[in-house]
Amino acid sequence: MILSEVDYKIFGFKRKTIPRDPISLIKNIYPYIEKEVGKNICISKIIQHMLGIFKDFPGSGHWRHSSNMHKSNASIWVIENALKMLSFK
Repeated sequence: MILSEVDYKIFGFKRKTIPRDPISLIKNIYPYIEKEVGKNICISKIIQHMLGIFKDFPGSGHWRHSSNMHKSNASIWVIENALKMLSFK
C-alpha cells in the first residue's frame, strides 16, 4: 500500500483510509463502475486491471474468467456473482 501515501507525502492531500481486504477494495469502486457502465463502458474494461487481485485465493479463476463481464448489459451483479465463487477460509 505504498502508493496510498504518495498524494499525502508529495502533494499534502488529506489521507484516506484504504481498506486492505480485496473484497472491500472492489466494493468501494461500485459507484465508479455504475457511473461508467451508465456511459456504456463495458465492465470488463474497468475490471481488467483488477483481475489479479485474488491471485492464489481458492476460486480466483471464477473471478478472472467470469463469462459475463464482457456482455454489454453486465453490471454490479456480474461482480457480485464472481465474488460469491471465491472461497475465503
